[in-house]
Formats: sequence, C-alpha cells, structure tokens
Amino acid sequence: MTHGKCRIAVAFCLLCALAAAEPVQTERRITALFAAEAAGGQAPNALYLERMGGMPEALRSFAPSSFVLDAKGFRLASEGNFGFAAEGTRELGRFGKVTLYALDATIRAAPTPKPGKLVRVSFRATELAAKGGILQPGGRAIELAARREKYTSGRAWIVELELAAGGEIKALVGLSRN
Repeated sequence: MTHGKCRIAVAFCLLCALAAAEPVQTERRITALFAAEAAGGQAPNALYLERMGGMPEALRSFAPSSFVLDAKGFRLASEGNFGFAAEGTRELGRFGKVTLYALDATIRAAPTPKPGKLVRVSFRATELAAKGGILQPGGRAIELAARREKYTSGRAWIVELELAAGGEIKALVGLSRN
C-alpha cells in the first residue's frame, strides 16, 4: 500500500469511528411534575413511583421528543437515549382522581434544539384524569401547545412546568417543525 492510499484508509477509518460514536447527550437538573392516581388511603412508596408510577414518562417530556397529531390522536415519542436519576419526590396535593408530585431529578438526553416557538399553556390538574389512566403533565402541556399552534408533527420539550394556586398547571413548551 502506498503512502497516499494509507492516508486515505486511515482517514476513512476515522470517519467511520466518528459516525458510529454515541450521539451527544447533556445532563440537566430539573424539577418535574408527575401525576399518579390518587390512592384511597396510603401514599404509594418511592420505589413504586419510580418504576411503575409514570416517573420515566413524566421526565421524558423535558427531553426533545417527536410528536404526531392526527385523526388517531396525539402521540409523543422520545428521541435517542434517555436516562435519569431521581433525587427525591414530594407530594404537592390531590386534585380529584389525581395526586401530583414534584420530582427533583437529573436527566441525560439529547440537547434541546433552538425552538421555532415557545408556547405558554395552562390547564387544571383535574384534567389529567383521563379514560384509561392518568396523563402526565408534561405530555399534556406539549399536546395543548401543538394543538394551539396547529402543528401536526414536529419536535417538542418542556422548558418550564409548575403547579400554581388552585391546581392550575402552567408550562412553557419549546416547539420546532423537525
């Protein structure tokens, strides 16, 4: 192999290695809201909430996700690898069939892109009780923002999410058209 061909082969190998490398991930500390079905008496334990109570779904809304809004309804799907470390939960209150929790966590996900739009939405915590289960506040906020802006598909993520007085949930949602 000549010196020139060797250089080309090395360059090709480096490009292949870069293409196969893990996508860039960022780590962010957040405080999320998540919802669980209000139990009759005793509050669910932390392990249940983390593994079965919707915590991963609630946290995913803070990472870039793709969505589709069509005749079949609203669908939200995570993009790339996602991980989290829960650092503590606290019950914020019960609103009809819904118990809201605040969750401090560190998430590892793809970095959020520059939004095409930032959309503020608000809704009542009681709206999270849906047929067939409990909706998560972040996903509900993203759906409302997409509907308001008449986006049928795109990318979205939660920028801010808070529980205000009277059980009102307020959110700032980043939207982009892919």
